[in-house]
Amino acid sequence: MNPNQYEPDPKPNDQPPLWPLVIADVQKYRAGFTQLIEDMRSRDRFGREKYGVPLQPFNGRNPIRDAYQEALDLCVYMKQAMVEDPQNQFLFFQYYQTLDLLFNLSRYMTQTEIPK
Repeated sequence: MNPNQYEPDPKPNDQPPLWPLVIADVQKYRAGFTQLIEDMRSRDRFGREKYGVPLQPFNGRNPIRDAYQEALDLCVYMKQAMVEDPQNQFLFFQYYQTLDLLFNLSRYMTQTEIPK
C-alpha cells in the first residue's frame, strides 16, 4: 500500500457540504466550543478556496485514504510537540491516541483492500 497515492480533486455534486454537519454535531454534543467552531468554519473556507467546492460525500475521492494521509501528518506533528515539550503528559497521551487512530485506519484499509 502506497501512502503517497494521491486522490483526484473533489468533484462537486448535489450532496450536502460536510463541514456544516460536523459543526452541528459539535454544537449539539459539545456546546461552548466557540473557537473550535470558528476554526472549522475557517477550514471549510480554506477548502472551498483551494478546491472551488465544499467538502461533500461522493466527491470522487476516497475519504479513508484522505484520513489516513492526514493521520500520518498528525502523528509526526504530535511527536514534534512531545520532543519540544517532553514533560507534558497531555501531549504524550494525545500522541499515542493518534498512533492508535493511525493503526486502526491502516488495519481497516488492509482488511477492506483500500490501497494506501
